[in-house]
Amino acid sequence: MKNVVLIFIVSIICFFSSSCVSARQTFNIESDNLSLITEEASKNSEEQTVSEQNSEESTVSEQNSEDVLEIGDFIYGMVIKVESGAIIINAYSENGDIKLKVNCSNASEFCVNDYVDVTFDGEVKLIEAGYYEITADSVQIEEGAAEKPVIYLYPTEETDVSVKLDFNGELVCTYPRYYNGWNVTAFPDGTLINHADNKEYSYLFWEGTSDTEYEMSKGSVVKGEDTASFLQEKLALLGLTPKEYNEFIVYWLPKMQNNKYNLITFQGEAYTDNAILEISPQPDSLLRIFMVYKSLDEFIEIEEQTLNSFDRQGFTVVEWGGTCVE
Repeated sequence: MKNVVLIFIVSIICFFSSSCVSARQTFNIESDNLSLITEEASKNSEEQTVSEQNSEESTVSEQNSEDVLEIGDFIYGMVIKVESGAIIINAYSENGDIKLKVNCSNASEFCVNDYVDVTFDGEVKLIEAGYYEITADSVQIEEGAAEKPVIYLYPTEETDVSVKLDFNGELVCTYPRYYNGWNVTAFPDGTLINHADNKEYSYLFWEGTSDTEYEMSKGSVVKGEDTASFLQEKLALLGLTPKEYNEFIVYWLPKMQNNKYNLITFQGEAYTDNAILEISPQPDSLLRIFMVYKSLDEFIEIEEQTLNSFDRQGFTVVEWGGTCVE
């Protein structure tokens, strides 16, 4: 009898022990499965989040493309690279300056530093931030562009100044933005605080296109390689400071130095009568230098232009700019 009882007790213990082991194994398996399910769910959630972010970025890119350029836009800009079947330009649009790849059938007709007019009526593609691609309906050389006229203001003391430009043409770019004029606080060293945005500027910049016919009967014919020294001499004579004429030269030299010759003239009324400045308070001294040049393949004889020096007195305003004619 004792043996039977003992066997029964042992059997019961073994049963419960086996059940516990089985239960532990089952729990462990279910825990592992739960862990795998949780990891898979987390992975799917991350992938979905990344997908949504990419979708949002794509949407933003498309929106930015549409904001920068609108279908049927007219674009004006300078060629910075020529490729097979396309030109790359720094484009000036109503919504800001951008880099633009322009696919066009006549790309081979253009050179670096050419100013061009572009019209298009198709899709705008984003290549990267600030760089877009379009296929143009037409691309043409821009004639008569008044390039980078900049205006320096030098009052004798801190002064609020209003500057308005009556330009016989179309303004294509201004900096700071031209709101029917510029209103700034000017300091004797030339520093400007623009009232519209309360930011600091070194000068007022504008660029435009017009059909002005310039006087080219007198001037100087200069080898391209001698352009820098010629401009240093003549601009100093005309009254620009080293800071001013160096800014002039670093802008124009890349466009001129590789030409065989340049016919260079400095305009008077042909320019000032078509780009009238209204400045209040009225300056005591006003210097406006506008260079017009033409690239030549060979030297020609031309009557030398007489240039006058400039004396700065009191509140002084200085402007320089230029253009290239064919």
